[in-house]
Amino acid sequence: MQSLQSILKQVDDEYERERERLVRTLPDGRVKDRALAMLKSRHLERRGNYVRELAALQGT
Repeated sequence: MQSLQSILKQVDDEYERERERLVRTLPDGRVKDRALAMLKSRHLERRGNYVRELAALQGT
């Protein structure tokens, strides 16, 4: 369970770093909005797998 929590933290940290990079480097507008939306969608999907596994281990 502790390793899953560690993985979740790593996934969240990677997302935040990539998000900050995109915010800094892309010009404002639709391209930036779309890139951030796609990044968030991938993050939530990836994170969701670990959250479900953690919930199963916790019996919830």
